[in-house]
Amino acid sequence: MVAQTISIQNLDAEHGLSLAPPGELLVFPTDTVYGIGVRYDDFLGIEHLRKFKSRPSPQPFSLHISSTDQIEIFCSSLSNQQQKWIDSLLPGPYTLLLPAAEDAPQAAVFNGKIGIRVPQGSVFPRIEKHFGPMLGTSVNRKGEEALNDPEAIFKVFHNDIALLIISDEPLSETNSAVIDLCVDPPQALRGTLPNHLLG
Repeated sequence: MVAQTISIQNLDAEHGLSLAPPGELLVFPTDTVYGIGVRYDDFLGIEHLRKFKSRPSPQPFSLHISSTDQIEIFCSSLSNQQQKWIDSLLPGPYTLLLPAAEDAPQAAVFNGKIGIRVPQGSVFPRIEKHFGPMLGTSVNRKGEEALNDPEAIFKVFHNDIALLIISDEPLSETNSAVIDLCVDPPQALRGTLPNHLLG
């Protein structure tokens, strides 16, 4: 399969699953960088993604959702403090590690924690409208530099993906910071801790 490319505006007029059927990979924009992934409950797609990334189970992928209201679906009981931290960070350029619910997608869970992203802006909600919550990761193979330019992504990976969605909003081009909110005080596992979370 050779990839199709589509702008986010044109995606709004299409039926997404016809463009990227189950089992196939798609590249999608967030507020930070482009990601490669699959719908969170597409088990054939998850295996395809693991093979593409050379990432064996149980190494996790981040779960991308469009609203903080969805977090309670995938997380176990959150403390008042954790909820305050979430409200102060999301939507935004952060991947938050939170206590996973028992029925959370296992491909996003490691050591009882789930990595949640809620990208800022209008682009990802339009993607989720077609494909649902997405498991995603950087656009590269293991050991290679991540790509963030749509033309370069298509040139390198057009035989590996079904669909490349092109954003109509600027991206920061900086990976999301990974913040563990299962500990107090929170810890930055990638990037830096926002000032208001510093002890």
